[in-house]
Amino acid sequence: MKMPFLTAMLGLALLYSAPQNPANSGTVEGIVRNAENREPIEGVEVALKGGNEATAAAMLHAVRTDNRGHFLLKDVAPGEYSLLKRRLGYLSPNDDAWWEAEVQVGPQQNVAGLVFELVPCGSISGRVFGANGEPVVGTRVIAAEPAYVDGIRDDRGPSATTDDQGRYRLFWLMPGEYHLLAEYSPFRPGLESSEVFFPGTFEERAARLVVVRPGADLTGIDFVFPTPSIAPTFTITGVIHGVPAATDRDSSPSVRLIPRGGETGANDSRFSNNVSTHANGQFQIRGVRPGVYDLYSWVEDDKRNAYASKTSIEVSSNIENLEITMQPGVDIRVRVTVNGSPPAGVFGENDPDLIPIAGIFPSYYNGLFSILEGYRSDKNSGQYVLPKVPPGQYRLKYRADSLENAYIADIRQNGRSVFDEGFIIDNRTPEPLEIAIATSGGIVQGEVRDVRGNSVPPTTVVLVPIPERRKNPLLFRTWRSGKKGEFRIPNVAPGAYKVFAWAKPPFGEPWRNAEFMAKYEQPGQSMQVEANQTVSVQVTVIPKAVP
Repeated sequence: MKMPFLTAMLGLALLYSAPQNPANSGTVEGIVRNAENREPIEGVEVALKGGNEATAAAMLHAVRTDNRGHFLLKDVAPGEYSLLKRRLGYLSPNDDAWWEAEVQVGPQQNVAGLVFELVPCGSISGRVFGANGEPVVGTRVIAAEPAYVDGIRDDRGPSATTDDQGRYRLFWLMPGEYHLLAEYSPFRPGLESSEVFFPGTFEERAARLVVVRPGADLTGIDFVFPTPSIAPTFTITGVIHGVPAATDRDSSPSVRLIPRGGETGANDSRFSNNVSTHANGQFQIRGVRPGVYDLYSWVEDDKRNAYASKTSIEVSSNIENLEITMQPGVDIRVRVTVNGSPPAGVFGENDPDLIPIAGIFPSYYNGLFSILEGYRSDKNSGQYVLPKVPPGQYRLKYRADSLENAYIADIRQNGRSVFDEGFIIDNRTPEPLEIAIATSGGIVQGEVRDVRGNSVPPTTVVLVPIPERRKNPLLFRTWRSGKKGEFRIPNVAPGAYKVFAWAKPPFGEPWRNAEFMAKYEQPGQSMQVEANQTVSVQVTVIPKAVP
């Protein structure tokens, strides 16, 4: 008699899910307590996660701590596990909602006496008032910590919206220092900032940090919106020539006015968001503050060919009838060499990655990926053609880590290096680019320790190039240290570096930000990496970074 398919599969699943030898099973027990007062915490979910098991699947078998903070996990098969702990309103000392600890269980072993601590979260609450004393309804209040996108500071954090009485409450906050800010609405052209910092200023340097201690419930943290000082603003109008005809899609060009000088992010308050464009190329930009700008425009035709332009302007009054001419993209020839010779296909499906580095925002950046699908390449000879690249400033990236000891030694055009600064594309056919790969990379290895010389849990280890080369993101190397602080970074380009280790760095890549790095240069360990050499170093961990 043939067994029904569903019954057979169910039996097979039960066979594999049951312990292969229940007699060898062990137990794991311990307590979870409050890191602030050492009191037990009741109701903490505790589970074991083995191998590649998903966290959600492991938590299906979680137990909860009792009123003594005690937990007991039974019928544990021998092996190595990550022990998970979760409790709303608490975080681990390293700021994670999920805190994993490594546990090894032997046959019939009772792993006992484990002690874990969780940090109680804090909260901030208060009200937001306008300059007239009336409550501000429906505005967002943010407990911001520093974050960095492409090396540009862009603070972020949990937020809450004020109710009909102007009240807000931010909760489950990790102990630390916060910039508390509220969105100023409506945004007015000429206003220096659309954000108000606590207790009531548009100037970040005049803001007061709010310190949240473990388990603290801060109340009465009220804002009073100041009366804004409105600076004069101007209007730019003009027309964009060379906008391609489109038959199956809207061809209205995109326009972006970007302040000249210094690093900027998409949320820079100097940007004017009051831009209107039309398919015939006419555009208007309102609310522009005095200054020097680059005006970028770009568009694709119905065949996804890109057109773009860049115009530098100085704004001190209204500008009328500004004329801009779009330029079609041009082909860029690229050649990859390995130790001066063709790569002979050693990099498989790798293609050069073209990265805009000035004036190009995510919508255009994503568009470049679509228009560059038509790579023409010969991977054996290392010859590539990047088709119809629109005008702009770019850099190239190429993945060389699939080849042992390989790294990008240089990227050159017309006999000079463009590796750090990038290169400019205009309406002329550009000189070919050469990506020179070398296979003489060094290795940086070592251990991360605390100030007492003890090993530390996993940290973020970063190799940072010398200051004059920090515009090049490809020279930074980021690694995660092991369970005992050990790390090994291969394929390092020869040169001078500093190595850092952060226990809890801000979000993003703060080490690419000069202002951030100025606070941490001293703890960095200087080193010189030579070709085909291994450098060993001990690094002292930097505690949680501050704004």
